[in-house]
Amino acid sequence: MDINEKLDYVISKVDCLVSKVDNMGSKMDSMESRMDNMESKMDSMESKMDSMESKMDSMESKMDNMESNMDSMESRMDNMESKMDSMESGMDNMESRMDSMESTIKNLDDKVESYHDDLKKDIARIDLKLENEIARDIRIIAEGHLDLSRTLHDAIKKTAEYEMLSIRVSGLESKVAKLERKHKPKKQKTQS
Repeated sequence: MDINEKLDYVISKVDCLVSKVDNMGSKMDSMESRMDNMESKMDSMESKMDSMESKMDSMESKMDNMESNMDSMESRMDNMESKMDSMESGMDNMESRMDSMESTIKNLDDKVESYHDDLKKDIARIDLKLENEIARDIRIIAEGHLDLSRTLHDAIKKTAEYEMLSIRVSGLESKVAKLERKHKPKKQKTQS
């Protein structure tokens, strides 16, 4: 192999190397473009990750708030349960009092029934007394009143007659006095 051949061979190898370097440069440009693209995507992903992290923080805050609300609701439910227990106790107490009142009312009803029976007996006794004793006494009093009324009427009649006589006597005395006055001056004249 002579020098030309060797030179041709080296040139061909250099050409091949240049071609490979050009090819590598092109691949490097492609890789650089890809790297830029990947970097852009990484930036986008980082931005999305930041956004997701922000959303996760917001969700975590909301979850904390919800947990706080749930604790508050649980506390309120416990309070309501306590009030319901108190109301149930009150209802049991009221039911017990109602049973007691019902028993008292039944006792009162029995007493009223007993008093009613006693009252009926008393009324029957009073009716009997009215018929037998009081009605008879009223008749006796009425008869006595009638007698008193007649006696009073007779007394008033006599008093009226007495008053009439008194009035007549008074009138007559007045006339006599007039006549005497008329006659006295004449007597005095005749005597003088």
